[in-house]
Amino acid sequence: MNIYKDKKKFDEYIKNKEELNESQKKTYVFYSEIYKSYKIGYSCNPEKRIKEIIKHHGKLDLIFIINSSIEIELHRLFKDKNVAINNEREWFKLSTEDLSFLRKLNPLDQKEIKFYLQCYLKINNL
Repeated sequence: MNIYKDKKKFDEYIKNKEELNESQKKTYVFYSEIYKSYKIGYSCNPEKRIKEIIKHHGKLDLIFIINSSIEIELHRLFKDKNVAINNEREWFKLSTEDLSFLRKLNPLDQKEIKFYLQCYLKINNL
């Protein structure tokens, strides 16, 4: 049976594929000495992504990778620290305390990170 002809199977296939893709995404934090700012983004392959970004922004340092797709939550959390660089909104002026907070997320698994951040955002009305 062709999976594309059976709507139910196709929907299930897409859902499973999306869940797999979501579980493979990692949130990265890069630092640019040029901009004195941090770039928060996500990718299935952050090491490859940094090479692409370097072409447009020069040297970047990989600060760390979080094994979960939490880019949107982090953008909300740090919205007051957002700076536009070359019309990109993924750059932030983060403090030492912000980086310490992010480092605490690293040992958590994906579900714990999402839950923790969602609770934090809700409690702080962000």
